[in-house]
Amino acid sequence: MELNPKNIGQVMLELRSKGGASVVADRCILKIEHLENDKVIVDGLRSFAEVCTFKTVFSNVRLVAVYASPEIRFNRIYRRQRSDDPDGWELFHERDMRELGVGLGDVIAMAEYLVINENNNNKDNMKAVVEKFFRSIERKWMK
Repeated sequence: MELNPKNIGQVMLELRSKGGASVVADRCILKIEHLENDKVIVDGLRSFAEVCTFKTVFSNVRLVAVYASPEIRFNRIYRRQRSDDPDGWELFHERDMRELGVGLGDVIAMAEYLVINENNNNKDNMKAVVEKFFRSIERKWMK
């Protein structure tokens, strides 16, 4: 299949249709369990079923949502121009609606932490904010 927004969305929906709402988490867990590192960041959860699956298998899961407004996300994606990125607002909106349809909004609503990523101009500043943020979570784990 060609790597484009429509095909990526179709695969996402088919995976969940055939394997259930937590299929991506189930596949990740098989890989995570074989890692030597006890600290893992999983990016891209799309459904609360995935969150529940991770929390059932692992005892110390923290859910972090990273928020940026639709306009900012669209502009970043548009500038990035990866082959699977939507090339217009309509496709971007379709993708957002598809992801909300599988439960992304529930994931964001249930997050224990929220990081706002609205600053357009300073990646280094955002990186420093995120590093500080994860260090604070790590300190809580160590207690």
